[in-house]
Amino acid sequence: MWMEELPNGKYKFFERYKDPYTEKLKKVSVTMEKKTHQARNQAAILLQEKIKQKLGEKQHAVSNITFEKLYEEFEENWKHGVKNSTVYASKNVKKEILKQIEGDYLVRNLIDVYYKK
Repeated sequence: MWMEELPNGKYKFFERYKDPYTEKLKKVSVTMEKKTHQARNQAAILLQEKIKQKLGEKQHAVSNITFEKLYEEFEENWKHGVKNSTVYASKNVKKEILKQIEGDYLVRNLIDVYYKK
């Protein structure tokens, strides 16, 4: 955790954490009125809560999505950036992928299923 003094006289405390999905470092911050030991301890607690909240949101978002739903969301975003002929050609690819990986598998369990095969 580190601290920076703001022009308005307040203090901003920062903490870095690693996003488990992207493996990138991200940071969170909280602003406090003073830079006393009590304020530092309170900032540390608030920063840890923010990190837990951000990581928890990602866990919840991934936890109940099926492979087919994930693929459809990807396809919906992807098709806006490619030609219609590419989208049409990819329909066969989707069919083959869904033959190999059943659409009702939960994404969080997908790796376990294929390790067992």
